[in-house]
Amino acid sequence: MVVNTDELDINPPGGPKFRPQEWKTRRDLLEQFEASIKKGCEVLQKTTDDRLPNTKWRILAAGKVMSEPPRYVAIRDGVFNHMAHHRGQLRPYIYG
Repeated sequence: MVVNTDELDINPPGGPKFRPQEWKTRRDLLEQFEASIKKGCEVLQKTTDDRLPNTKWRILAAGKVMSEPPRYVAIRDGVFNHMAHHRGQLRPYIYG
């Protein structure tokens, strides 16, 4: 999302347009996770070295800009650091 879109509004007027894919079993969760990793790798391989540091990505709340870092910072902070933050929450589903 950070590579291919310019912004994300976490509280857009009229309600959210993005609905996360539901999962019911650990297998569902792991399949979604693996598919997301594959898609993310493909997107990163197709982008340019110029795009990540030289273009910005915005996160908004109800139209108000909350953050506007370069794309590579948004990926680092919003994906890798945030994923580490949630690993404890997902542990029971992954490891049973």
